[in-house]
Amino acid sequence: MLGGRLPLRQPSRTILVSRCVTSSGLLTRRAESSVKTRRIAVISALMACAGISHVLRAEEPCAVCTRTESGEVRGAAEGTVVAFKGIPYAQAPVGELRFQPPQPAGQWDGVLEASKYRSTCPQVKDPLEQYPFAGRAITGADGKQSEIYESEDCLHLNVWTPAVDHKKRPIMIFIPGGAFVVGNGSSDFYDGSRLASHDVVVATINYRVGLFGFMELGALDKKYAGSGNNGLRDQIAAIEWVKRNAAAFGGDPDNITIFGESAGGASSSRPV
Repeated sequence: MLGGRLPLRQPSRTILVSRCVTSSGLLTRRAESSVKTRRIAVISALMACAGISHVLRAEEPCAVCTRTESGEVRGAAEGTVVAFKGIPYAQAPVGELRFQPPQPAGQWDGVLEASKYRSTCPQVKDPLEQYPFAGRAITGADGKQSEIYESEDCLHLNVWTPAVDHKKRPIMIFIPGGAFVVGNGSSDFYDGSRLASHDVVVATINYRVGLFGFMELGALDKKYAGSGNNGLRDQIAAIEWVKRNAAAFGGDPDNITIFGESAGGASSSRPV
């Protein structure tokens, strides 16, 4: 009988051990599961914090952005100042608006990227050959050509400001020259960053030149009466735009100086 009982007890022990192993396995799996859960919770919390941090960064003020009467613009930092380039101050003078006075710029959706110069107004070819003095308006002071192109959609201006804030700084508006047939404000030669570093707001403008800006067509049709002054009208429209939007660039609308080179210098007294 003793010999018969031993086999019965041995399986019992085996089963007991088996149960212990099983229980230990369950405990181990539960512990591992708990650790994984904690890890997931920690990772989720970190991801949530990262998400919140990202949102907070996105909501931080943009130091190179401002809002004009036509919409928001984003410029670019240039040394110690902020530059806004290629901002439309009037509608493109094309189609029915060709040879007409400048019309107010409309509203745009979203944020206008204003970190690069836009097109210059159509003008005579080979200015270095026909108007040697005007070549500098096309070529930068370093002798390199500005990365610009000609288009009738050219009524843009450029602004340099020490900061986009509520400070009322003096404003200086530069009118480029070129015998009223060439020239533009979208050139590195007229870069306003150095002048703006002296705590002033600087603006340069494009205006129609040559036939598009100074050819009188009133004799052909009354609707074109005064077309010979459209270049000057563009200048006035640009100056008025800067005055209306002075606060957006940290400028004083009641403290504006107009100056220019050659034909731009001759034009500077006309808008007054």
